Amino acid sequence: MEQISKEEQVKLQQREYMRNWKRMRYITHAEEMKTNQKSYYYKYKFGLSSEEMNRYKDLLPLVTRLKKGLTELQDKNPEFLKEVLELFQ
Repeated sequence: MEQISKEEQVKLQQREYMRNWKRMRYITHAEEMKTNQKSYYYKYKFGLSSEEMNRYKDLLPLVTRLKKGLTELQDKNPEFLKEVLELFQ
């Protein structure tokens, strides 16, 4: 039977501690972590910068859908896009 060296025991204890710490942090800060994960999902899916991600925060899903819709509208009918944007000025 192999004996584990002292260094390996310390590493295993550190991993165990970190796992427990992350588990408890997720339990106590679940909503905050879910929001952050969602923000990073939109950031990488739509190619946003970190500045845009921080600026839009909770509105990030709406802003990305809006940008996607406006891009599609511009590709299909640019004149109609101008009319639509005039409605919101």
